[in-house]
Amino acid sequence: MTGTHLVAAQRRPPSLSAAGILSAVTLLGALAPVAAVLLLLEDGQSGPLLEQGHIDRSRAGLLCALTACWTLWWLARTATEFTAPRAAQAVDHAARRSVLTAIARLSDSSRLSPDDQVLRDAVHAAAGVAVRWEPKLSTAIAPATRLVHTALVQCGVCLAVASADALAGGLCAGAVVLCGLARSWQHAPARADFGRAQWLALARRTRRRDLTARVLALGTALTAYLSVGTRPGLEVGGVLAAVLLYGTAATPLNTTALRHGVTALRRVRRLVALAARPPVDRRAAVRMSVRALADGGLRVRLVQTDDSGGVPRAHVTEVRLAPGRHVRLTTARNSADVLNDLLGAGGRPEPGRTTGDTVPVLLVPPDPLSLGFASLADNVTLGSTPVGLAQPPPDNVARLAAGLSHGWQTVLSGQFSQGQELDTAGWSEVTAARVAVRLPVGTVLVCLSADPDPALARVLEKGRATGACVLQLEHGSLAGVERETA
Repeated sequence: MTGTHLVAAQRRPPSLSAAGILSAVTLLGALAPVAAVLLLLEDGQSGPLLEQGHIDRSRAGLLCALTACWTLWWLARTATEFTAPRAAQAVDHAARRSVLTAIARLSDSSRLSPDDQVLRDAVHAAAGVAVRWEPKLSTAIAPATRLVHTALVQCGVCLAVASADALAGGLCAGAVVLCGLARSWQHAPARADFGRAQWLALARRTRRRDLTARVLALGTALTAYLSVGTRPGLEVGGVLAAVLLYGTAATPLNTTALRHGVTALRRVRRLVALAARPPVDRRAAVRMSVRALADGGLRVRLVQTDDSGGVPRAHVTEVRLAPGRHVRLTTARNSADVLNDLLGAGGRPEPGRTTGDTVPVLLVPPDPLSLGFASLADNVTLGSTPVGLAQPPPDNVARLAAGLSHGWQTVLSGQFSQGQELDTAGWSEVTAARVAVRLPVGTVLVCLSADPDPALARVLEKGRATGACVLQLEHGSLAGVERETA
């Protein structure tokens, strides 16, 4: 199995356009029966004023219109059943990408610290609801669709009844509001001493609440029928309005799943908002600028501020790198700290992201991110789509995927069912693959703070063959001294 199989191993991500299609068919499915009620009521009002010939033609047109409404309702219902699962998958995929991208951004900017209680709780909550654990955002798709459909049908029917009689429409609207309040009413939260007796009492109250909601739904339907259905010519329209109101009001709504989905969405948004916050201003302890030279090489200017003696001093180092060369540069401070400062100032490195000029710069974090709750593919792509990656992963990680129980979709933690743990060598291959898929072909600067392990060294060697330059930072007594590595 070659590295290019990462694209084939991951199914094409579902598009969020499925959610838009679901909204459209839900709207169509709600308006079709409402239109049928409106047609029946208008025909009942205008029927006595027409002559016999006009009545026959009107009835034929009404039958065709009702048939069209039924067809649209059936098509919308079928499309909803087909689209809802795909919309749920699209929402979950978008949430997973948002969580992975936010975690990677926090890690690469050295802000993912276990000492930050707020950020740690936000990461744990968002990862739980969006990546592996329940509930997910998709749990809210079905109840939200049902809620929107119910609200549209009830509002439409009340407006249609109001077009025939304003008082009747107001009575129907009041009955619908009372029924909705009865179904949405919640009991008091459980106490610490909540036991068997309290559970039985809660079950009895729940059954009574469902019975009360059905009685109120029946009252809503009777209100619609008695207000307009008892009038001459409006019998059929009144019956259809009553049936629609009872069907929507009596159908149970999973409000628990809806609340869980909304909570999951809030947690993901909170993590994304925390990741989007600018990092703490470090007074530009380290600055780097990269410029392309006419011969295809790079000129790197590194400015380090050292205030260990009480007076800030700036160490300015400028180094030229020929295409495909690996240069070691000594730093005034620990090389990992210098690279972390660069990461904190520049954010998450991406292909094409520049520092100072139009040269792509790829910063390799000193402490690579290991996501045990995510799959092998997610650990490599970190939220990026496979078709948008710069390069395919190396063959070594492809062979690693082939040896796992579920291939690229294997969760890299033994704490999950059917998950597998990776050893140090396995995680090194994952880190190397993560760099490989973000390493564009051509002139690029790769900056790291230690000797690369064998897996990463192979990736860098392949990149150097296509013109990439490698700048390795290392702490030394003589800051600014450079040595070239073959």
